[in-house]
Amino acid sequence: GQSEMTLGKENKKPTGGLDREYAFRWSQGVGETFSLLVPGVHGPMGRDKYGEGATAEKLNELGINGQQSNQLLNQLPDYWGPQPGISGPVYFGAIIILLFIFGLFTVKSYHKWWIIISSAFFILLSWGRNFEALNIFLFEHLPMYNKFRTPSMALVIPSLLFPLLGAWGLHDVISGKISKEEAFKAFKTSAIITVALTLLGGILSGVWQNFEGGNFKDLIGQLSQSFGDPGKANALGKAMKEDMAGAAKADGLRSLLFVLAGIAILFLIIKDKIKANYGLIALAVLVFIDLFGISKRYVTDDQYLDEDAYEAQYFGPRPADTEILRDTDPFYRVQDFTTDAYNDAKPAYFHKLVGGYSPAKMETYQDLITIQLSKNNSEVYNMLNTKYFIVPGPDRQPQVRKNEGACGNAWFVNNVKLVNTADEEMLALNAPSLSDSTLKGDFNARNVAIVRNTFKDKMATTSFVKDSTAKIALVKYGINDLTYQTNNGQAGFAVFSDMYYDGGWHCLMDGKETPIIKTNYVLRGVNVPAGKHDIVFNFVPPAAKSGRLMAMFGSAICLLIIALGVFFNLKGKDGDLEVA
Repeated sequence: GQSEMTLGKENKKPTGGLDREYAFRWSQGVGETFSLLVPGVHGPMGRDKYGEGATAEKLNELGINGQQSNQLLNQLPDYWGPQPGISGPVYFGAIIILLFIFGLFTVKSYHKWWIIISSAFFILLSWGRNFEALNIFLFEHLPMYNKFRTPSMALVIPSLLFPLLGAWGLHDVISGKISKEEAFKAFKTSAIITVALTLLGGILSGVWQNFEGGNFKDLIGQLSQSFGDPGKANALGKAMKEDMAGAAKADGLRSLLFVLAGIAILFLIIKDKIKANYGLIALAVLVFIDLFGISKRYVTDDQYLDEDAYEAQYFGPRPADTEILRDTDPFYRVQDFTTDAYNDAKPAYFHKLVGGYSPAKMETYQDLITIQLSKNNSEVYNMLNTKYFIVPGPDRQPQVRKNEGACGNAWFVNNVKLVNTADEEMLALNAPSLSDSTLKGDFNARNVAIVRNTFKDKMATTSFVKDSTAKIALVKYGINDLTYQTNNGQAGFAVFSDMYYDGGWHCLMDGKETPIIKTNYVLRGVNVPAGKHDIVFNFVPPAAKSGRLMAMFGSAICLLIIALGVFFNLKGKDGDLEVA
């Protein structure tokens, strides 16, 4: 979607989609492209390498050892490239790259050009913000492109095309489509290029990179504060870079050995020193050994667990979870402050979360996270019906704290405050923070609802008499259907702790369609006449309606075709039906 806010949005999106900074956050570094050939250009190195190298020696010199040393080693970056929060870069395989370059010179078909152009194009796409001349233009003009993030995922296409061209080149050599002389000439050129790239990308990587990617400088700053001595932190950083450089060189040597092995097998195939089939098997085995060895860096033996152990480790409830689950209320929300609240989805296995994680967030809710929830606005938590907080206890173990201020699933307010813009609507939610006493604001979710002037024509009044006996309750909860019952002596305005979304949600009051009013920037509001009413929200997007009709029509056609097929199969040549 497209946010209507301007707060904190220097580069306002003209047509919706992701923010440019967020969309390009996972951009492949230009130098990181060498990782397609040399896996350890930017990691992963493995923390055991720190523990065995210059970093461990420096820790000993600084008098840091034992448990403190182990804790510090676990904080050190495994990957030092430009992309945040990943374990390591993409690796195609040393022999795959050799064969691809070989295919460039051996395949004579014009079809190879679309493979080459496509591979180059998607590699340039993977650079994201590191090649803005192309990618910013596409982001702003190519339809739907701004809905996607992680430019480095564009490498999926070259990862398929590289082995395709490599296999094609081998096929043309073995089948005799090109002469042995041409094949040997292509072999020499591709061997020289691949060896040179391997030397530059791995063994000489220290020439073109400083091993300070990612959050290296932030880490040194944190260590400076921890040690109370910037000199010690810088000395440790220097040792870390030595280990990183050593790891990159070691992987450069590893790739070089695989390349040389591939070169030797290609030579034997071209010179008819071995049967082609044996050579192909040897290449396949080497490719498997190469890729399997790198895969083991990411998925190790100790990560394989039996089902019971896996369930217990990743999905076993904590005592805090068990305590909250005793609540039989059909709907309430939980905020877990013991995890990365907006990047960890695991607590959602047990609870309906205020936070959690989804790569496809509603823009309005992301705005609420950025402006209000990140500051732990107490009244925003209340309007989101945050009934429980999970907080670190004295022993750092999660413990439950009930939020007595939670507004519930729905409630009547005394007043509606009309505002003009999205910014005013968001700022009108300002209220004291749970964690920062300096944050001020007078928003009270139980008494006031914030509504944009664009919905003014749907409001009969903005001031209401809230009957002390008035109540509204959720009696049926479903993902696409919610049913409430109300009983109020006066006409009122009800706020529902559910997300406003005009792409398919409908409100039926006593069976009659009723307008839903966007309230408190993200919630729903409805004008409720005096008396008892049944209010039903259901989600029926237009695409679902048309999709169901198309599915029914398609199924009917399929059944008709089957029936006709059976009919004509049983019908004899003389026009009579015959049964075998």
